[in-house]
Amino acid sequence: MSGGRRVVAPPPSKKLLDTFKQKDHKNPQFFFVDHEGQQTTRYAVLESNPSIAIHVMRYPATGEATIKYKTVELPGKNGAKAGEDFEAADGTLTFKDGETTKDINVNIMDDEAVEEDEAFQVHIYDCSLADAQVAAGGIAEVTIVDDDE
Repeated sequence: MSGGRRVVAPPPSKKLLDTFKQKDHKNPQFFFVDHEGQQTTRYAVLESNPSIAIHVMRYPATGEATIKYKTVELPGKNGAKAGEDFEAADGTLTFKDGETTKDINVNIMDDEAVEEDEAFQVHIYDCSLADAQVAAGGIAEVTIVDDDE
């Protein structure tokens, strides 16, 4: 969670980098990480927080690369709605040579209604590197935790 403030993308954790080095990945990897630099696909944010930073990491950090992103509503009772619960976001992350981590910032919309926690997804896709692999299908889930009581 961002704790009401914008969180800067973390450096990759040593443990995570060691794991990638041991696996000797031949293709560039893109994946989501938490605020400590650990690989994840799940995020949570209090509804009263103004935004959440979704961290995207790549390994290795050689050359320039781009990857697109977009927010996606989830269907059903607990699906967060763009324009009501969060602001839809889409764009392109550009990694310069040597950069490992970039943020996707999504604004959260607070209301006074007491409701169930709701979720939406963030997708990363269409990398400029033809041989890149995107972990977990390029999908992270964000839960907006209702803190109205």
